[in-house]
Amino acid sequence: MILFAMLVIFNPAIGAMTIVLWTAFAFIIAGIFNSLLAFRLKAAHDV
Repeated sequence: MILFAMLVIFNPAIGAMTIVLWTAFAFIIAGIFNSLLAFRLKAAHDV
């Protein structure tokens, strides 16, 4: 954590890119899980 803080202080562009990438990764994972849930609910509804 301290290493990341020092990196952001000395090079803010890398810190900003890291935050953007982690946020994008979280949204991609959430979208995958939402898609899987939708397919499971559709399969359960068709039964």
